[in-house]
Amino acid sequence: MIAFDQRNAGRTKSQHSGRRDSYVDAADLAFALELLQIPPVHIFAVQLNSIWSACRFSLLFPSKCLSLCLCGVPADEPLDWVKKAFMDLVEIWAFPTTLEVYEEAILEMSYFMWSGVAEWWMINSPPAKRRTVLELSLCILPQYIGITHRVFLDFLCRQPAVPPFTPGKPDVLKMAKDALHLLADLKGDPSISQRDPSTPLSFSMWSEEVAEAFQAQIDEFGIGIDKVFSPLDANGQPIRKFSSRHDDEWSSDHFAVLRETVKNLLQGVKVETQAVGQEILSWHPASIK
Repeated sequence: MIAFDQRNAGRTKSQHSGRRDSYVDAADLAFALELLQIPPVHIFAVQLNSIWSACRFSLLFPSKCLSLCLCGVPADEPLDWVKKAFMDLVEIWAFPTTLEVYEEAILEMSYFMWSGVAEWWMINSPPAKRRTVLELSLCILPQYIGITHRVFLDFLCRQPAVPPFTPGKPDVLKMAKDALHLLADLKGDPSISQRDPSTPLSFSMWSEEVAEAFQAQIDEFGIGIDKVFSPLDANGQPIRKFSSRHDDEWSSDHFAVLRETVKNLLQGVKVETQAVGQEILSWHPASIK
């Protein structure tokens, strides 16, 4: 299994460009596979950018794609309020003035992107179903890992043998020219086939106006980048753990009502919790000496 970072992700560094879109990301992947002389691959893509790039990759470079596995396919066009909310969050995250503002942006971003997971758990695993959750957790035993490995190995052994692959000389230009001609046919624009095949940016489908507007936004975000607030210390580590962000404020008046509410809730479930805990300890395997 090979995991490719997108440009400017992970340790990858490249020049920022307003022309970048999912077609460019697809071309990046094709260029990498050709230069590394990797044979045709099965593509596994999860969510948003990865799925858009994978679909365009299979469309423009079909000889390099054996199959597609897409997980969490997004809508063709996000709702306007979703785009606005997300951009507002990006604005807060990109221009924080204090550590508290930055942490709040992270909290809101995680809720915005993964709130559906929390909602699923609330619906399918509420406290009333705690016995089901406990039963499921008790089924996760180390012995099952060995069974999984044997089943997976048996599955692999049943697959047809992979023919030997002899790396040849990379021909990125020919590959890119063919893909640009295909893209020109798909878009009905012959001028696309005349673009420079030596760069993935030639596959961009943004208009000049959109690309210039995006580049202006990128340049604006770069202003004062050397003086921007940093949530890291001199060693490049977070100043404090995200989970401890409210420790210093817990005794303030701002949290007095919340603290009292939690206290009342804990008192209300204390007796029941203790009874259930004693019952679990009486038969849980971990308590058997």
